[in-house]
Amino acid sequence: MPAGESEHINVTIFTRVNNGNQQEFTSCGTYSLNDGATIDGYPGGRSNGIEVSVACSDGD
Repeated sequence: MPAGESEHINVTIFTRVNNGNQQEFTSCGTYSLNDGATIDGYPGGRSNGIEVSVACSDGD
């Protein structure tokens, strides 16, 4: 895409039990998935990181 433009993506996240036998993403809050992407040969070229926000309803 040309410089200065942006795109939108949807990310589907499935939960599962981790090695500590804990269900992932079951607590309310924000989880960092990465620190952003870099572009080789472009100084300071890092995108924003990806975060997942978990909203809990009453009773969760």
